[in-house]
Amino acid sequence: MRTYTELKAEMKIRKELGLPRLELTPQEKARAFGDTEWASSNANNRMELMVQRFKQGLKLSKSDTKEVKQYLKGL
Repeated sequence: MRTYTELKAEMKIRKELGLPRLELTPQEKARAFGDTEWASSNANNRMELMVQRFKQGLKLSKSDTKEVKQYLKGL
């Protein structure tokens, strides 16, 4: 993995040589933006969190509320 300083230097060189923009490796993306595999690690996690919010009376979008109600009917 490259450090921030190394990335800046590589970006500068690429710009000077007219090369395409630099692409981050998956490890660098995970470090910069958080866990990229979180959503696929537990497919039901999103629904569980929405059900908790619904039961606590917290705001959800109309489509999420509809989805939660359908999910709860199916249980």
